[in-house]
Amino acid sequence: MDVVTQSDRFAVNDYLFREFGLNSDRDPPPISEEWPFRLDEAGTIDSYKFYCFTEDRVSYWAFSGRVIGFWPKAEMSFEDLVVQEGGSAWIAERDPVDLKTTRIGDDRVPYTWVRQGALELLAQTIPGAEPSILLEGIYLATSSCYLALAQRGASNLAFVVGTEVTPFIVGFPEAIAWRRLAYGIGMLLQQGRL
Repeated sequence: MDVVTQSDRFAVNDYLFREFGLNSDRDPPPISEEWPFRLDEAGTIDSYKFYCFTEDRVSYWAFSGRVIGFWPKAEMSFEDLVVQEGGSAWIAERDPVDLKTTRIGDDRVPYTWVRQGALELLAQTIPGAEPSILLEGIYLATSSCYLALAQRGASNLAFVVGTEVTPFIVGFPEAIAWRRLAYGIGMLLQQGRL
């Protein structure tokens, strides 16, 4: 194991110790490359290293690069993360605007209520008879397009839909909505449908 990996693991464990609000009876806490978590390196995506770890019987992905963070694993494999990150990069290149963001003075971006209405209409286009639920919605300012993640009723299956996307099924119900949307876009890119 090289020095860069060792210090990287230490930094990730230091971050996780604080984020999880863990306690130690020693001051300073004995944070190391192996404590409080054993970090199993999974691979690298772009400039980010990904690690697997478990806390209280829940599996997580930790990552380090420009920033350090973590996500619940949500049954995603490392290969699924590669797809998710590809979709996330594609979305980021198109200047995404979510429904919590207002762009005053940017004529490319419709008002929030207009975007909300357009995304709700898109959500209604997914297959099924139960009422649709909009889980995540964004407007891509550079291409004037909408993308949404929606589901019918209490189903664990969600669909990526968009003004230029035919409905595409996405699993991983334990993952947060933006990760599922990014994964769906990544799959569409891999299949040559975007």
